[in-house]
Amino acid sequence: MLLCCFFATQDWVTPTPTITADVVTAPDARTNKALQLTISNGFSQFVQPTTLQPGTAYRLSIWTKATPPTGLAGVTITLMLRQMGEPYNALAAATAVVGATWTQLIIPAAVVPAGGAPMAVGFFVNTGGPGVVWLDDASLTAIPAATPLPDQVRGVHELGFRV
Repeated sequence: MLLCCFFATQDWVTPTPTITADVVTAPDARTNKALQLTISNGFSQFVQPTTLQPGTAYRLSIWTKATPPTGLAGVTITLMLRQMGEPYNALAAATAVVGATWTQLIIPAAVVPAGGAPMAVGFFVNTGGPGVVWLDDASLTAIPAATPLPDQVRGVHELGFRV
């Protein structure tokens, strides 16, 4: 999965970020190509929209690294599965401060609530500051129904969804 370059920040973030995105050949990239994002003026948000089935758990993963501005240890990166429409609830999220080493962010089990229609969601990657960020090897995988969910799914409860 390659995140499309939908920048959802121009209308509601101050100062307005300047963002450039390129697919680059990176010798140390996990899949030989990576999405390189150059971000100035702070926060940015990228999303790959999709539709998921109710009552199903999904595993999300992405590999990332960053070159932060001078003086900072890293760039804060958040991986999130969130509703695309109101009320914009997050199903789950994982955050890390990322530096020059490839780091995998994982959401082990995000559960789409049962009993409704398929849900329009976004596989989001948010950056918490300026810098150069590389994204590679993004995945969103359904977890078979018979698979016991990991203990980390407790975080889904905390976000207001029941497993």
